[in-house]
Amino acid sequence: MQLLTRETLDFIAASTLWPANSPDLNSEDYRICRKLQEQVFQGWIDDVAQLKSRFIEKWEHFNQMIN
Repeated sequence: MQLLTRETLDFIAASTLWPANSPDLNSEDYRICRKLQEQVFQGWIDDVAQLKSRFIEKWEHFNQMIN
């Protein structure tokens, strides 16, 4: 970190960055992921295999154009 601070004038220290899961970073991506999550977890999921197949099914029919 010291090397980056010293050698890169426009380096932003990690302590000043937003957290990776912040909806402020890319609000469209966050809304799309949230909408997909709502669809995937609408019903009971018994195991990882069912979660995977439901995610694939929902993704194939997912409209990424959210207004």
